[in-house]
Amino acid sequence: RTAPKRDAGAKLPSGETALHLAARAGAAAIVAQTMTHPMLRAADTTHVVVGEGGRPVAGGRTAFLDAAAYGQAEAAAVLASRPDLVDIHATDARGRGALLLASDEAHASDPATVVYLLSLEALDVNAADADGLTPLMRLAQRARLEDGGPHAALQALLVARRGEVDVNATDRSAGMTALMHGVKRGARAGVRTLLAHGGSDEKVAAWPSGETAWMLASLCTPEAF
Repeated sequence: RTAPKRDAGAKLPSGETALHLAARAGAAAIVAQTMTHPMLRAADTTHVVVGEGGRPVAGGRTAFLDAAAYGQAEAAAVLASRPDLVDIHATDARGRGALLLASDEAHASDPATVVYLLSLEALDVNAADADGLTPLMRLAQRARLEDGGPHAALQALLVARRGEVDVNATDRSAGMTALMHGVKRGARAGVRTLLAHGGSDEKVAAWPSGETAWMLASLCTPEAF
């Protein structure tokens, strides 16, 4: 009997393919095998992430973005090795690229994925989402502990791409810098690191409030002083 043909591009109702599932689970060997399947039509088929009640919470994620979002550095590396099939610059429906997703999601307690993505020189480390939030801002919000993963990722970003990171970039929603985001969240480790890397421009003020990072510290987190 002839074995049935398997469609490597077959989709679940959400739009997910076997490649998405393997990338999310960190099954790098399966990702590699699937990428060589002769029936794989498009490795970058996107899908919708569904939340409670069946409501879509994020759309347009590619397998590479899923690997980044779930902290699967090895799977992301396998996908990135096929630029003919995978766009490492892709973004989801909220404008988040791979580095921003890796910095934004809960797995940021392990900085390995952020560190790997920083090795991809073509990635823009200042690429912001629809709200103007950059990877640096997201990591600054989470870098509360000196020995925490987000702080290690923040340090890696500032050191590995020192000449490229815009430390005093502001978001679109409130005009806040990474330092301001860190101060507002009480992320003392991140605040100290940002100050050591030039994130202390007192001329930058959030709008429309006009508050600087120093003012926010006095209002929100006095311990950040």
